[in-house]
Amino acid sequence: MAFPRIVLALSAFIYAAFGAAFLVAPVPMAATVGIQLPEPSAVIDFRATYGGFELGLAAFLAWCLAAPDPSTRLGAGPSTRLGAGPSTRLGAGPSTRLGAGRVRAGLLVSFLTVAGFGLTRLAGVVLDGPVRQSIYIALALEMSGVVLTGLALWQLASKEELT
Repeated sequence: MAFPRIVLALSAFIYAAFGAAFLVAPVPMAATVGIQLPEPSAVIDFRATYGGFELGLAAFLAWCLAAPDPSTRLGAGPSTRLGAGPSTRLGAGPSTRLGAGRVRAGLLVSFLTVAGFGLTRLAGVVLDGPVRQSIYIALALEMSGVVLTGLALWQLASKEELT
């Protein structure tokens, strides 16, 4: 389950990085897409909406990532776990099934949020016409995120079908 966890870690890191940037430097971040924040109330709202949401989402994704990995194996032999046979997989226990579910949940939330950002941005480009280069860069990053999280979710589903 390495690829899905790597994608989830990358998602958490990216959301945390953007959240921190919006928290620390909301005015320059807003300016990259042509938004002006003319008064403290606007700065505070922008900081809370963009910084707070993304930091909160990053914390959730990190919590999902911290779940036990069901693909981890214990050492071989009968003494690996009380009452368990040789080479017992950790994936058999309820806490690791929960771990796989948390990873899946984190990937699904990441997939849906980045798809929401990307598809809405794409609709805006189509409806509103020419935009700054920063919008196209954001769109490319978001669509890359959709592909990566989609592949990670597909890999998790494929592994489930095999077990």
